[in-house]
Amino acid sequence: MPEEKRPDARRLAALGTAAAAAAARVQVVTGANLAGKTVYLKQLGLIVLLAQIGSFVPADEAELGLCDLIFSRIQSVEGSAVQCSSFGIDLAQVALALRNATEASLVLLDEFGKGTHAADGVALFGATVEHLCRWRAGPKAVLTTHFTEAFRFQLVSPEEEGLQLCCMRVLPPEEEGGGVAYLYQLAPGAAEQSFGIECARRAGLDEATLARAEEILGALERGEAVPPPAEGLCAEAAARADAREARRERLCRLVADRLRALDPEDADATRALLDFVRS
Repeated sequence: MPEEKRPDARRLAALGTAAAAAAARVQVVTGANLAGKTVYLKQLGLIVLLAQIGSFVPADEAELGLCDLIFSRIQSVEGSAVQCSSFGIDLAQVALALRNATEASLVLLDEFGKGTHAADGVALFGATVEHLCRWRAGPKAVLTTHFTEAFRFQLVSPEEEGLQLCCMRVLPPEEEGGGVAYLYQLAPGAAEQSFGIECARRAGLDEATLARAEEILGALERGEAVPPPAEGLCAEAAARADAREARRERLCRLVADRLRALDPEDADATRALLDFVRS
């Protein structure tokens, strides 16, 4: 996409003022992984539900209208009895919302489009946002996404009537002095990074894999060819795999030896072996 078609980043950040928020029916929330987007959606749904049954809500004061239906695509229930892919389940949930929502409904969509090819996902997400914004008697809707290119490349205009762009605030590593700092605050504008590699680091992914991921990401962001992995990384990964396999074999031999030596009449020994296997 030509550079001149991208809106100014400062313009994106400016969207979402109090006036825009008051007029918006559709809110799109972007932000880093683990920043709290999904929790924000669940919180909204629960607050609206509590208000409808006459309960207290977690606020000093709140003004909430009547809501006839709450539609959500937040969590897909999967299992062997469900004869549908996870993406198919997502599509069915969104289709149900778009077919049945009214002006008094609330629609909550969490990262719709992520279960397919990136281009298809962006297209579906962008078209859904556009449809919700232009639906004359449509519901209020809140969507979370990592597809910021839908707005940066004008697939959906950030200035679409009824649309508000928000993001979950974080402090990047260079500002925080270490890793990403999550502030769990909703702010106007669109996030530009997801910090997925930083999330992987927090989850305990090994440093060799993370270093390779950062190398690949850097090449992609610069528009360069992805370099082949360094020999050291390959050797290190292979050594770790060999060590895991050797440990597994030692444990299997140890369990087999203890089974052969086990007296089936000795309940304590049997219990000790079971505890060892479980550990």
